[in-house]
Amino acid sequence: MSEPKISVVMPVWNGEKYLRETIDSILAQTFSDFELIVVDDGSTDATPDVLASYRDPRLRVIRLTHSGVVCGRNTGTAQAKAGWIVSHDADDCSEPNRLQRQWDAVSHRRDVVLCYTGFRKLGDKSPPPRKGEFPRSRALLAMRLCWQNLFMTSSMVFQKGAFEAAGGHDRRYYPSDDYALWSRMLELGEFVGIAEPLVTYRIHSSSITGTTADLMDQQRRAIGIENCRRFMALTQEEAVRAFEILNARGKNLPHSGWLWFLRYCAPRLRWKSAEFYTWLGWQTAKVLGSKLVPRRHTP
Repeated sequence: MSEPKISVVMPVWNGEKYLRETIDSILAQTFSDFELIVVDDGSTDATPDVLASYRDPRLRVIRLTHSGVVCGRNTGTAQAKAGWIVSHDADDCSEPNRLQRQWDAVSHRRDVVLCYTGFRKLGDKSPPPRKGEFPRSRALLAMRLCWQNLFMTSSMVFQKGAFEAAGGHDRRYYPSDDYALWSRMLELGEFVGIAEPLVTYRIHSSSITGTTADLMDQQRRAIGIENCRRFMALTQEEAVRAFEILNARGKNLPHSGWLWFLRYCAPRLRWKSAEFYTWLGWQTAKVLGSKLVPRRHTP
């Protein structure tokens, strides 16, 4: 049997409530050349029974003593047979054409190391982002990563080689290890985006997002400052100031702060694009209160 084109890595710990729905969404993909690796992180509920009920040969189970989701993601990726990886949470769901759409986006481009998609929170019926609200260029992605994690882990497909070169998921940054990883991977190659929401993101009382919000905010600040420092070649003090300015956009930010960022930091960003300069223009209009530019929603 030839190696699959994509490996879907799914760590789970006591995830019986949503696991079957999530697995079914993967096994029902229109793209069939994949393996699904479920890393059971020492579950004590009915998770092993749910996994044992499947007979699909594409499903492979790895059992660990309870070590945490970072270990689960790294272990599953290390044992993956494919060159492209999906790190899929065990409580999210993918649209049936999700893998096919992403494979089509990456399979003919050697410069791409990661493909991301739009996503929808469970129960959210809002339309997909408009063109101007979905960043596509490396430059604007880098700028956005200087203050926020704009990606959802389950929506990503990435090169295994780039994952390894970036050091994988780093336990020191948990629970924002994905944010830190994508930031490092951006320096290794191009990202390509599909605006359509191809993944449904579930937030509930026991999810990581729902239980570690304060710690995630602390990690977001630390990673954002580090990205400002690396992406714009700033000193640590300058990076802290740049992060605070970006984080305060449109929130009574003093004109002098934004003008300093515009003149000193923005020109130093490692990548440039027309999309990036357009974004700077809209942000400047918003901060300075220009009446020359019509109001609109900006990311």
